[in-house]
Amino acid sequence: MSDVDIHNLVYDVARGLGVEPKKLFEALYISVLGKPRGPRLGRFIKIIGVQEFKNI
Repeated sequence: MSDVDIHNLVYDVARGLGVEPKKLFEALYISVLGKPRGPRLGRFIKIIGVQEFKNI
């Protein structure tokens, strides 16, 4: 799965949950980085690995 695929998956999950994608990205950034913004999430997850991201 590419970083773009991961990024798009987050958008799909947000839409499936009926949540504005921006709000989901912010929530993920806050929970992982402690900030509402950060690097492109798909690329970040690709670099650290999906399992490591899940462990955070």
